[in-house]
Amino acid sequence: MPPRGAEALSASARRSSTAALSTRPYDAVVVGAGIVGVTTAHALCAAGLRVCVIDRHSHVAAETSWVSSGQLEPVRVDHMRAYSDPAALGVRGLFRIATGFPRWTINYLLYALRCRLVDGAADQMTEDIRAMGRASIAAAHEFERAMPGRSGFRFGRSTITSECSFPLDPTDPAMLARTRSGSAEPAVTFRAHEVATGSPSDLCEALEADHRAEGEIEAEAAVFCTGIASDRFFPCLPMWGLIREYCFDKSGSRGLFGSEDILVSTLPAPKPGQQSYVVVLEHRARRVLRLGGGAEVSATPPPLEAFSAILDRVGGLGQPLRDWIGCRAVSPDGCPVVGRLPGSSHSYINSGQSFWGYTLSFASARLLADHIAYGAPIPRTFDPSRFVLARSGAGSGASERST
Repeated sequence: MPPRGAEALSASARRSSTAALSTRPYDAVVVGAGIVGVTTAHALCAAGLRVCVIDRHSHVAAETSWVSSGQLEPVRVDHMRAYSDPAALGVRGLFRIATGFPRWTINYLLYALRCRLVDGAADQMTEDIRAMGRASIAAAHEFERAMPGRSGFRFGRSTITSECSFPLDPTDPAMLARTRSGSAEPAVTFRAHEVATGSPSDLCEALEADHRAEGEIEAEAAVFCTGIASDRFFPCLPMWGLIREYCFDKSGSRGLFGSEDILVSTLPAPKPGQQSYVVVLEHRARRVLRLGGGAEVSATPPPLEAFSAILDRVGGLGQPLRDWIGCRAVSPDGCPVVGRLPGSSHSYINSGQSFWGYTLSFASARLLADHIAYGAPIPRTFDPSRFVLARSGAGSGASERST
C-alpha cells in the first residue's frame, strides 16, 4: 500500500484521450511502471507528494523488470562502468554501434577523454556508484520490513559456479564436489554478501495500489522512468538479452541444497553476444528456473534466432514456460541518469541503470525524490546534463528512437 498521504500510486494503461472523466491534479506523474518507476513513485509518495504512475501496458513490470533475474548485488555494481565498454562486443558490435548509434558513440568517446584528462574523474564515478549500491541495499531492507511476505525479498547467500554445462540441474549436490580445471579449488563458491531473491515484478505488484487513475492527467512535474525509451532524452545503447523460463519443482525444500541460497551460474569467458547464465528464483507460488544471456545491440528487438548459440546451450530442459526478450538502457559512461532534464523546469529522468536496475532503483528513486521534494543535490556523476548530445524534453527521437 502507498504511504499515508499519498493521493495515488497506480499503474494505468492506455488511457483514451476522449475519456469523459474529470482531470485530477497531481504533484508528479511517473512515466513507466517498471521497477525504477514504481520505486520512484513510492519515494515521491513518502516525501508527501501526490503521485500517479502511467504505463503503456495494463500491468506493472511488463517489460525488462520482468526479465530481470531478481538479484540485489551491492558488490558487483563497483564495476558497473565496464558494462558500457563497447570493445566487449567485438569488431562487428563496434561497427554496429558506430554506424547505428552515433550520438552514443560520440558521448562515449567524450567520457573516455574526460576520464583521461580530469584527474580522479573515474574514481569519483566509481565511489558514487558504490554509495548508491550501499544505499539501495539499506532501502531494500526497509521494504522487506515494511511488507513482510509481499515484497519478494528473501536475503541469503548466492551460490556461484565458475564452470558449468547445460542442461544443468541446479539442485544436484554433485555440483559441490566439482573442482576448477587443473586446480583443487572448488568450482562452486558462496558469496557472503547479501543477495535478495525474488523477481522485481513481485515487488512492483506489491507496491501497486488498488486505485487506478483514468483520463487526462494534470501534474506539476513529469518523471520519466522509461528504460530503453529514455533514448529520447539521453544517448542510450539498447542491449538486448534473452530469458527462457521453466517451472522447476525437482526439490521439495526451499532454497538450494536445503539452504536459503540461490544459484547463479555463468559460462567462463563467453564470446561476445553469447553470455549465458542460469538462475533459480523463489516466487511466492513456485520455484522457477531462468536461463538466459546475450548482448545483442539493435534499435529494434531481435528475433529469438539471434540468440541461437544460447538456445543451443540451454536446451534439453523440456518445454519452456515462455521466452522473453528484454532490453537494458546502457548509458555512454555506464552510470545512471538521474535529475532534471536539460532545458526543462518540470521534467525529470531516472533511467540508465544498465544491467543493475533492480539493485540501483531504490537509491536512485530516493535521490530523485529528495531532489524534487526538498531540493537536495544530486551528484554530478548522474546529472543528465553531462551528455553533450542530450535532448531537452520529449522530442521526436526519430534518429535513434528504439521504443
